[in-house]
Amino acid sequence: MLDAVEASHSADQSHSVGVQLYAHKARAAARMGDARLVRDSLDAGRARLDRLPRPDHPEHHFIIDPDKWDFYEMDAYRLLGDDERAAVHARSVIRISTGPDGTEVSPMCAAEARLTLGVAAARTGDTEEAVGLGAMALAADRRSLPSLLLVANELDRELRSRYPRETASRDFHERVLTITRGATTPELPFRPFTPIVRQRGADPLADVGRAPLSQPRVRSSCWAACPPGSPHRWRRPRRASCPASRA
Repeated sequence: MLDAVEASHSADQSHSVGVQLYAHKARAAARMGDARLVRDSLDAGRARLDRLPRPDHPEHHFIIDPDKWDFYEMDAYRLLGDDERAAVHARSVIRISTGPDGTEVSPMCAAEARLTLGVAAARTGDTEEAVGLGAMALAADRRSLPSLLLVANELDRELRSRYPRETASRDFHERVLTITRGATTPELPFRPFTPIVRQRGADPLADVGRAPLSQPRVRSSCWAACPPGSPHRWRRPRRASCPASRA
């Protein structure tokens, strides 16, 4: 991971994606417990971000602007276990994600920030605060479940390892499991395909172009021009006719 980040920096110094690579490097260093590399990576990412012009479309997913950088610092410090810095950046993320009228303009960022505050609360012994923040995050209207569940599982592990007998910890664990089961069995937005079963030796073109049973078959305008068995002799309603009808 670290080698790939350095190779990418050597290839390009002009795009904000390079800033995001510093954030990924900081996360990797946090998982290894290397606090110095985390800080160095975040400082380098911030310095590079400051040299870039402010983007015209900061809402774009692959564009990094100063407001998004707080989110990456929050993530890295939470993974490192630096709860004080993580909490400072999490509060900043919530503030930036909230519009003047109180509406959350970036609900996913705000939800992950609340989970980060929940992790910090769990590590300092405030179980009630940790579970309350976790429940609020999981109740967000718009959720990117894979990303949200990664942080929710961190909070779940902290609660179960520190307070395994607490009812609130068990309840939060069950809620995370319920959401996880729902995320792994999504409802298909389409009907499964039902193949046509033919008898052995049947004409392979006999069913080509056949409309589903729920739709009536109609003759195409090239009925007389096409030979028997041609897929263009039958068509679904409103389908354009074959080239033979336009010859």
